[in-house]
Amino acid sequence: MATRDLTGEDFTWTVSGNDNVLVYFWAPLCAPCGVFTPTYESSSDKHTDIVHGKVNFETEPELASIARVTLLPTLMAFRKGKLVFKQAGVANLAVMDDLVRQLKAYRVDSGVPQRGLL
Repeated sequence: MATRDLTGEDFTWTVSGNDNVLVYFWAPLCAPCGVFTPTYESSSDKHTDIVHGKVNFETEPELASIARVTLLPTLMAFRKGKLVFKQAGVANLAVMDDLVRQLKAYRVDSGVPQRGLL
């Protein structure tokens, strides 16, 4: 599944309307984003059961502000509409695979993170 470009208009609907969502905040001139984007897109192709969204920091500054994103790239994970992970920096595909595994295993009803998720 290809990554989805998210805007302020469809962000909430996407996050709340899907069980598992990863959101990647990026910018065109961000060098670390250029390194991470292929990894994120590979994760999207590999994990088609997870929604992979992208938010352009430059064109969606209000959304970035609401999400309190100040460093790029920033990756967020949502389980059943709840933010369960947020971290700035670059990850490799093995780290992305582990994040997806943990996201799927996370029990929202318990309120207790499992295996290192926030």
